[in-house]
Amino acid sequence: MSEGSRLGVYGMGKLGLPLAASFAAAGVRTCGIDVNAAHVADLSEGRIASQEPGLAALIRKAGAELTFHVSPHGLDLSASLVQVPTPSNPGDPRFSARFVCEAVASVCAEVAQRPARPERHLVIIASTVMPGTIASEVAPMLVAAERHSGCRFGLAYVPDLVAIGNVVAGFHRPPCLMIGADDAAAAHEVETLYGRIVAPDVPRARLTIAEAEIAKVAWNFYLCFKISFANTLARLAGQVSAVNVDRLTETLSLDARIGKGFLKGGMPFGGPCFPRDVDAMEALLTSHGLDGSIAAVVRQSNQVHHDHIAGLVLAERPRSVGVAGLAFKSGTDVTVESPSFALIQRLLSAGVAVHAYDPSPRARQALKAEPWAGPVVCWDSLEGLAANADLIVAGVNDPRLMGLGEMAGGGTRVLDPWGFLPAGPASLRRPGRDG
Repeated sequence: MSEGSRLGVYGMGKLGLPLAASFAAAGVRTCGIDVNAAHVADLSEGRIASQEPGLAALIRKAGAELTFHVSPHGLDLSASLVQVPTPSNPGDPRFSARFVCEAVASVCAEVAQRPARPERHLVIIASTVMPGTIASEVAPMLVAAERHSGCRFGLAYVPDLVAIGNVVAGFHRPPCLMIGADDAAAAHEVETLYGRIVAPDVPRARLTIAEAEIAKVAWNFYLCFKISFANTLARLAGQVSAVNVDRLTETLSLDARIGKGFLKGGMPFGGPCFPRDVDAMEALLTSHGLDGSIAAVVRQSNQVHHDHIAGLVLAERPRSVGVAGLAFKSGTDVTVESPSFALIQRLLSAGVAVHAYDPSPRARQALKAEPWAGPVVCWDSLEGLAANADLIVAGVNDPRLMGLGEMAGGGTRVLDPWGFLPAGPASLRRPGRDG
């Protein structure tokens, strides 16, 4: 993008807003676009609901380079980046591209309405899509728009490889910059644009669009595989005396072919991406006539671990259980597919009284909003939780929950599936670690 040109980022959600702010803070004139008028008004007034670390400071740094809009009309954008949700339909593991296509249609309409149409407009899809979506649904829209407007469109797929709770830093230093493009010009434009925010020593991977679509789904699926493998080792260690799962995984991780990332026994995986990407991988394989059992096994193993954690809790025969940590992982307040939520539902079904706590008010509010959570008593302090529970479960390995170690030392029973609390107190149980 040349000096003075504008980038439009469609979707001001958990990823789109930090990505737009990252470009704007790097000096790219950026227009954040979202169809939710109330959300746009909040952002324009400086009201940021997201608790993503570093985001507020990044938006302040962006200053006037970042503006917010409900429509691209009249913005004269040079490039458009689509980072909107791609939800799975009920009963269908494939991601819906409806919002992506709506955003692309808006891009095409904006270009067609300009009195002086640009010679070329770059369209970047960043939303995770089912492999084959861009060729079958997005590209034909741009071909039709080219015939209508006379503008040429460049097209690329640049899926994010960042993690909720570390998005701002993740956009600056992802494991790699994955660029899916079928022509060299688009790939070069994308690499130049993202070079404004991605550290120069981050590896660049140039793929075709079809390759990048598969790579994104495969990336998350493999991480789920590693988590399930580590949790399987944790269950095994819990059955064999003098075996600590952390020493097992730390030793395995010394081999560079295995690596340390995500090789940690703890709670089952959850969140807005991992469970659905496992389902998507199975759907992708079977749609091509291939055996999808590898994905089915990962899903089954994760469910087995859900059952295992619930079994450990119920084996203690508690009258009331406190669940500390409600987000799907530490460092965020996002509760989508939260393992703690799944555990709470299992305990309620078993007739156990449940108390809950999370350091984030938003996570606590999310629990209260669940239709099944009426019997749950939610506390705004760890002390309140501990005073009303026979047994406390560490749902996430959050440093803000380290006080559970002292409570265990005081006699409160604590179950720590992650092993992040210091060993010692007899009332602290760390499955797969304490023999």
